[in-house]
Amino acid sequence: MVEDKLQQSILDELRSIRKTLKSQFRTNRCTTSIIDLTVAHNNTPLGVGYKDRVYLLLDVERNDSPLTYRLGQPNSPTKSEVFTAPTGLFFHEYTEVYITNAAAIGIAVILTGWYENE
Repeated sequence: MVEDKLQQSILDELRSIRKTLKSQFRTNRCTTSIIDLTVAHNNTPLGVGYKDRVYLLLDVERNDSPLTYRLGQPNSPTKSEVFTAPTGLFFHEYTEVYITNAAAIGIAVILTGWYENE
């Protein structure tokens, strides 16, 4: 029981750190995408890419089955290396997210954030 309380304390602290990082990172716009993981994808664009928009934040909020992604690079037609998508918060500069997965179960929820002058 002491271990359970310690683990819960650590998880609570990590959630607090994640929340702080999200609030302090310089994004003022975001969008949430839901991916159906029962359908196979092969370098399928998430559909968040807009002309001249560079994203700064990627947050995998939920991931029920194995999923990898690559990021479109600003000012370049190339893509990043392959990332395995655990749940978590990542800071990158990118222009699009490309999803790859085998047909499985569940969904993935990905939040993308960018800074936009007002």
